[in-house]
Amino acid sequence: MTREGRLVVRGGFRRRGWLRKGVTFVIQPTSCGVEVAVYGRAGERYEFSAFFRGNARPAIGERRARSGAQVVAFNLPIRSTSVGRGYHSASDAWLTRGRFVVEAPRDEWVRMELC
Repeated sequence: MTREGRLVVRGGFRRRGWLRKGVTFVIQPTSCGVEVAVYGRAGERYEFSAFFRGNARPAIGERRARSGAQVVAFNLPIRSTSVGRGYHSASDAWLTRGRFVVEAPRDEWVRMELC
């Protein structure tokens, strides 16, 4: 971890075997929360999850979702979304999970910011 709080992780994707090794994941603080990024290849799809407080369905736009003061934003258009209720945590009795799929049109960073 850097002094700025940036964490770089090397890993990969598996599904009954390696799909891709040597993938770089970066997690870093932003002015309002945290950003999660992965270097994507053209045509690859990535699924991200975000948990929103309460049972309300988040309002979903082309590149972001909002529920109350919480916002999740992507640098690429959201291709598909699903929302599930009934999640819980130690600090929130009720959570709603948003699952978001984005696709890299070319080799580039795929980013999700949680605020």
